[in-house]
Amino acid sequence: MEPPSRKDATDVQYWLSQIKDETELRCDDNEIGAEGAKALAEAVASSECKLHALDLRYNEIGDEGAKALAEAASSECKPHTLILEEVAGGRRQA
Repeated sequence: MEPPSRKDATDVQYWLSQIKDETELRCDDNEIGAEGAKALAEAVASSECKLHALDLRYNEIGDEGAKALAEAASSECKPHTLILEEVAGGRRQA
């Protein structure tokens, strides 16, 4: 998957196009912020979503983005695996 631009990351339609036929989505270290996470959460909650695993490690989604994703995970889509390691703090050190 191509990393989303900051504009795309906040667009629900972008995320729907990425997850429509996918069962696993790796978005780790893609600079997705809280607004992008909220848009992704809305897409995950969609009845079109077939995701089983979603990896968002090393993004700066913060508490609001994590909460939105947690609520979406309890929706119809229900990913089996939601990875949110190091998402609220700063970027990892290389």
